[in-house]
Amino acid sequence: MAGKQTTDEDLTWGRTVQGYWLNFAKTGDPNGPGLPEWPRYEPASDLVLELGTDFVPRQGLYKDTLDHLEERALIRRQNFLAQ
Repeated sequence: MAGKQTTDEDLTWGRTVQGYWLNFAKTGDPNGPGLPEWPRYEPASDLVLELGTDFVPRQGLYKDTLDHLEERALIRRQNFLAQ
């Protein structure tokens, strides 16, 4: 937002997300020293990491929306491959 001051909390959040991205780019795994554990995704548990104020594993986060998007992506892929 325009005019909003960056807080220490904002900077800490940004460093955490940056750490996840860097680890993932280097190793294929976002986890690393000093970072909250990012659980490996398994469809059976549908456990994901919520990147909110806290970094908390949640089950079924935005499940209906993500299921819909996945369905749409599969349809688009099938249409593309059929061309």
